[in-house]
Amino acid sequence: GAKGTHKGTYAKRVAKLLQAPHVVAGELIRREIAARTPLGVQFEATIAAGYLLPDDTAFRMVGARLAAPDVAEAGAVLDGYPRTVDQARRLDEVADVGLVVNLAMREDALVAKLLGRCACSNCGRGYNSATVHLLADCARGLPTVSLRPLLPPRGRCEECGCVRMERRADDTAATISNRLREYHKTCSPVEEHYRELEAAALGGGDGRGGRGGGPPLRVVDFEITAGIPETLPNLARAMLATGAVNVGDGSEALRGVR
Repeated sequence: GAKGTHKGTYAKRVAKLLQAPHVVAGELIRREIAARTPLGVQFEATIAAGYLLPDDTAFRMVGARLAAPDVAEAGAVLDGYPRTVDQARRLDEVADVGLVVNLAMREDALVAKLLGRCACSNCGRGYNSATVHLLADCARGLPTVSLRPLLPPRGRCEECGCVRMERRADDTAATISNRLREYHKTCSPVEEHYRELEAAALGGGDGRGGRGGGPPLRVVDFEITAGIPETLPNLARAMLATGAVNVGDGSEALRGVR
């Protein structure tokens, strides 16, 4: 999912329900940087120079985390990875990917939400001032979207009590639209990669990226049209309907989401 779909929030909540580790590629890298390890210093220099980390670097970080005992026991919910087809193929070599969830939201709603982003100037906790209510556009196949703002209660940050909120200087409509174009350009081939694996699996072929050993891979395309409290139960039901989330691995908890 693109920025603004709250994919990190949904991934974290689904992981908690499934009692599985929530593995965030960006967080693994940030930990290395914060710890000032030799690898972290290298990451920091690369990012500061305006370059993306090489695919093999990101893969080493994620691969090491997926080899941990807790992942071997309970599986994992991957967040923010893979972002390229090369990363997806490398992941296929070391893990049985059972379910891919592609979160989507109509672009005008995404732009409105991203323009409403703000954060506490002291601790950085995120909020959003945008109220979005867009009617369905049947001619273009777009659904009604209704999203409430997420504001600091009583005008004070919940974490530190600060009253000053800040917006990113580069959160402009033009910049956000450009980011979304870049996202689709980069991630559309990843989506296609997993759709091809799903088609192969459902057709009786090897849809597990060469590893095999588990149920066929499934892809869920999920359109977000409301806030997190309203959306999470529907997302849980969509995941359960694939059959890729098995009883005993936390799916009973997903069924109980209200």
